[in-house]
Amino acid sequence: MKSFSTSILFLFFVVSSYGQEQLNITWTNDTVYSSNHTALFLCRGQTKGTKSLYIVRNLDKKSLIAMMFEEQDTVLKTSVNFISVGLKFNVLFPKIKTIVLLESFVKNKIIVDGAIDTSSLQAYCKERDLQLQNTIVKRTRRPGESDSLMKANLAKMLANSAEFTVVNKTNKPVSVQIGKPSSNRTQILNAGENYKTRGMIDETVCILDKQSQPVGCRIIKKTDKEFVINKSGTGFE
Repeated sequence: MKSFSTSILFLFFVVSSYGQEQLNITWTNDTVYSSNHTALFLCRGQTKGTKSLYIVRNLDKKSLIAMMFEEQDTVLKTSVNFISVGLKFNVLFPKIKTIVLLESFVKNKIIVDGAIDTSSLQAYCKERDLQLQNTIVKRTRRPGESDSLMKANLAKMLANSAEFTVVNKTNKPVSVQIGKPSSNRTQILNAGENYKTRGMIDETVCILDKQSQPVGCRIIKKTDKEFVINKSGTGFE
């Protein structure tokens, strides 16, 4: 965890990095427009207690960044996950508005043409003494496992699973759980969002309420292609 002094330094960089050239960015109906007419969607996700989630998406509705804020007394514990490139950083800093952090990413050209520029992100973090972490986990070969056996195990896993799309037809964010009842594999879908994924046959896709309790579930079958959440957000069509 970064020290409080380092956190203040990070905030200084965020606020002062563009000085008199501050971008003319407005925030209207969850849509952020920059002065060069590049549009991004800033969608508020589920809020639990002191935690708030925001998703930054491009015009193709591809998720670029997930920002999780947790209030701790006078500071914010923040995790910024650059989903599309598999990198993230964590930082503790004084409370600021979400839009200030997003403006900093735009000004420093981390977001360019609706995509994340990895080189700019690395430079941004190096200048601010932020440690980037890789979020992509690759399956490694177990001791004694040959390439052919690993290939066979992967084929077996694919044979016992199904690829499908979860469709949110509600006008609000919906949290879904995929897997066994004890699974912590959850995904927040914003209004109208589609989420393509894979699940094991005979496990479930469940809609969760604000207390993370299932309100509607459906068993995964090999032939399933879509799980369409109904307009009330309480079950599947």
